[in-house]
Amino acid sequence: MAATVVKRPLLIVFERDDQVITEMWPSHTCDGFQAYGLLICDIVRHAARAFHVPEAAVWEWVDKERARPTGGIETPKTS
Repeated sequence: MAATVVKRPLLIVFERDDQVITEMWPSHTCDGFQAYGLLICDIVRHAARAFHVPEAAVWEWVDKERARPTGGIETPKTS
């Protein structure tokens, strides 16, 4: 199977030094926060399917995180 090359990422989440890092970029097709909100909904659906739980269970945890965030938001440094 050929490797996929990501040319214009929208959102990348990865681990580095035992921390979860999230980076987001503007998009030509997702031109506002509303479009990214739709992406977030899709991610919730994918997480529910991947862990074989109802979407409501994932949304419950999302709501808990929204009420009391466990991590800060850092702006990536650009060179």
